[in-house]
Amino acid sequence: MSVPPEIGPNYRKGGILLVGRDPGSREVQLGRPFVGPAGQFLDECLLAAGIRRENVAITNVVSEQPPGNVFARHHPEAVERGRRDLASLVDRLQPNLIVALGNESSWTLVGEGIWPSTGRGVYGATGILERRGYFWRGSGDVGGAKVLTTLHPSYLARMGEGGITGSLNAIKGSALGAAAAVAGFLGPGGVIVTGLA
Repeated sequence: MSVPPEIGPNYRKGGILLVGRDPGSREVQLGRPFVGPAGQFLDECLLAAGIRRENVAITNVVSEQPPGNVFARHHPEAVERGRRDLASLVDRLQPNLIVALGNESSWTLVGEGIWPSTGRGVYGATGILERRGYFWRGSGDVGGAKVLTTLHPSYLARMGEGGITGSLNAIKGSALGAAAAVAGFLGPGGVIVTGLA
């Protein structure tokens, strides 16, 4: 089953678009993105950063759940369809900032020619742990939009109670970075080291 994007009722053109990788079981069951445990944690992080869910748009790179909930098991056609759908959504919403939640969405949004392609992970992308908290110029699929790469909320939630406090602080820092991006501080070459990682 396909899970459509969620456009907050108060979303305005030029707002923030959050992009995960694909829906989990709860999302498929309810037909909404980020409503399972990762979504609950995402809501907490958004509130801690002073962002209300109804003011943003939320989607995934691929709208179907993969076999075994493993992104690499998606059929290549599903990933390509997801990229086209995402490009269409970005064109329609025209966000000032896209927040890539995790490695797979970061690789998709930043693009093969920019995101380092050696190392571990899906498509050989080096892990998000080394590349979170950076601003990038998005790939042609998303019209060169500003992309902030962050950790996925499910990863942060799995860090446990000790990790949650650090995660909330990191998300607050990312919100400051998001404000800088919306203000237009993306420099030549597409990358800004924000110091928030």
